[in-house]
Amino acid sequence: ITVNYAVRELGASAHLHYPAVAAALGTRAEIPDAAGVANAVGAVVGLARRHAVARITCPDGGRFRVHAADGTRDHATYERARDDAVAAARRLALAALAADGASEGEVRIEADERFVEAGGERLLIESELRAEATGRPSYGHPA
Repeated sequence: ITVNYAVRELGASAHLHYPAVAAALGTRAEIPDAAGVANAVGAVVGLARRHAVARITCPDGGRFRVHAADGTRDHATYERARDDAVAAARRLALAALAADGASEGEVRIEADERFVEAGGERLLIESELRAEATGRPSYGHPA
């Protein structure tokens, strides 16, 4: 039985590296003429992703503090602090996406809220709100 293998690769450096790899393996290299732009095609159809995080702590019984890259703010209720943290994480993730030249797309928010019950009360340990913004890369064109 004869088995015939070939190394098939893509990427701008495919012509530089894979003939030697194939020779070392005792086979041939099959590199398409357009191998150098194949990764660019993947980038064009891909998505840009950026993340941001905001945290909520409770430094004392009457305040809920939002910690985000754009500052620290106190709120009288957890609900207001949570709304602020979600908005901050969303805003920061979208700003990072725009700074990279990507178009505004979807934002997904995940929350990790940690509370403890003590003395009949629900007490905040810490909450973390994570935003993931995704959009299309503009590749030099206005988003």
